[in-house]
Parts: sequence; structure tokens; C-alpha cells
Amino acid sequence: MLRIQVTGPGLEFWDGHCCSRSRQCRAVQSVVEQLSPSVREPLHVLLFTEEFKFIVQSITEVTNKSKDLVKLIGEMFLQLLMNLIFGVASTLLFLKTIHTRPASQPQCLVVDLTHDFSPESTQYWDAMEKFKMSTVFNGTVKPAGYHYEAYKFHTAEHGGTHLDAPSHFSENGSSVDKVSNQQRQIVNFEVRAHKKVCM
Repeated sequence: MLRIQVTGPGLEFWDGHCCSRSRQCRAVQSVVEQLSPSVREPLHVLLFTEEFKFIVQSITEVTNKSKDLVKLIGEMFLQLLMNLIFGVASTLLFLKTIHTRPASQPQCLVVDLTHDFSPESTQYWDAMEKFKMSTVFNGTVKPAGYHYEAYKFHTAEHGGTHLDAPSHFSENGSSVDKVSNQQRQIVNFEVRAHKKVCM
């Protein structure tokens, strides 16, 4: 229950109701109405006319501090809520990543079909120039200080395993870039005759 008593010449103010039409009484009432219930409830003010300005100023300061406190609590709650949302979102994303991680691949045999390019191991037609490789740069780049390697090579096109373009033997034949993938596919089969041969 709000218990405010204002006394003075011609003033009387009880329980938030102004019993006088004076400006002082209305001013006190307007200030008190701004207070939150938690501040208003235990308040009991005895006000004399000469102390009016001081009391009203004190009540106004309490009101402003209450508003600042409410604002601060609101900001803290908002920050806490944002942290909570971010935490939940991060956790869900992490769990989704774990859940969608692909199952381990079955064991398989990987066959390396590459071969060396070198003057010693790569076969070339007799008249063709052999494979040559030279170093462009191998070392530390100054003043940056990082390592860098680069090479260049030169070789005849007919070396090792390669694809001969139809134009190699035909005046009107296609170059390699004109041969489609469908044209490169053929039916392949294996004939095992070793049992017949070995008998």
C-alpha cells in the first residue's frame, strides 16, 4: 500500500490521492507515480513546504537510478540470451558435422599407373630427343624468406606411354584435342590360352 503524507500550509496528500489542488501536491503525485511498485511500496514521506524541492529531487534521482538499473539488467539479459543462442547454434552445428561425417571407405587396391620420365627409363624413338629437365629455381626467396622450387622440362612427344593423334599418320586425321572420349573407348577382352599352350 502506498503511504505518502504531504503536510504544509493547505496541503494534505494520502495514499497517492491529492486532497489539495496545489501545484506542490500535484508535482509530488506525478513524481511518485513514476516510481516502480518495488520502490513505491515501502515509501513513507513526510514533506514540509520548505523541504519540498530537496525531497522531490531525491525522489527523482531514485527514479532515474531505478530506470538505469532496469536498463542495465535488460542489457545483461539480452547479452546472456545472445550467448545462449550462439552456444546452442554452435553445438548443433558441431553435432550435425559429426553426424554427417561419411563412413570410412571400404578397403581397396590402388594401382599406380604412373611411370618415370627420365632419359634412362623412358623409351623414345631412336631419332627423337630424350627427356630433359632443368631447374628454374630451388632455394630461399629473399628478402621474403620462403622456400620455392620450380622446374621446366623438354621432351619429344613420342616417349613412353602416349596417345598418337590420328593426324600423326593421316593428312586429314584429327589432332588429340579433337578425338572425343567415345572414340577412345573400345571393347576389350582377355583370352587365356596358357593351359592349352602348356599341355
